Amino acid sequence: MDEDLLTVRTRQHAAGYAWELYRASKTAAVKFSVPIYGSEEAARVAGLEARRLHLDALARKQKLPVAPDLSAVGNSNGGAAE
Repeated sequence: MDEDLLTVRTRQHAAGYAWELYRASKTAAVKFSVPIYGSEEAARVAGLEARRLHLDALARKQKLPVAPDLSAVGNSNGGAAE
């Protein structure tokens, strides 16, 4: 599966922010969170981690190489989300 075809979007709700995973070929989200994040950035980071886990599960199912965990790379607080 081409990783570029699975994108993360964030959306603001009354209760907070949520992330959603979208495939380029689908109009509806393929996976999403409940709106529990206090900031858009926290929802985006959690969405990127969910995307990585989703792609890893697909890779294992198809016996492809698994992507490395990059969640702490470039994050000044050691990868911790809000």
